[in-house]
Amino acid sequence: MSSESRLYTFSTETKAHLRKFRLGTSRANDPQAVIYLIDKTTLEIKQDEEGTVYKDLESIGDDLPDHSPRFILLSYPCTLPSGRLSVPYVLIFYLPPTVNAEQRMLYAGAKELMRNTAEVGKVLEIESVEDLEEIPDNVRKRVNSGRETRKRFRLQSGLPDLALTVIIRPLSVERLHWSHLSFQPLIFGKTFRMLRI
Repeated sequence: MSSESRLYTFSTETKAHLRKFRLGTSRANDPQAVIYLIDKTTLEIKQDEEGTVYKDLESIGDDLPDHSPRFILLSYPCTLPSGRLSVPYVLIFYLPPTVNAEQRMLYAGAKELMRNTAEVGKVLEIESVEDLEEIPDNVRKRVNSGRETRKRFRLQSGLPDLALTVIIRPLSVERLHWSHLSFQPLIFGKTFRMLRI
């Protein structure tokens, strides 16, 4: 058990709401967001008092305090270059520069726990309400860069038209030398050279 999970708590209602929000927004056509805060006395991470589900980033900005951090869970649908709809689920860590050291440490210590409990893929950090305007571009950029790319390869094996689809993450493609690729299939028991098609 990590030290964060012993220090900070989530009520059963909050955990249920986190799960319901994540699953309910996974196929949404409109952006949706909720704001979470840490109760200073009980160290419970909970949704803000109103329990508002925001439909646009401007209304989130209106409700964010000037001198206190917040966690914002955002489901932001966007269309990929392939035409498919993707609904990334991100955690926005709002930490204004005017926050006192105690609150800064309190929220920084809970960030990973919030990320894991909410089952969020990406964390975006912002310092001001104006930074919310850049969120759509950042979300689209992260979705496009984090996608796996599929490459088809032809095997030089003497076998007729044997093809293989290999999934490569974009970060590793930059360092890949196509002429040096080989793999050891268990079925054939020998190494084949792969050529890019």
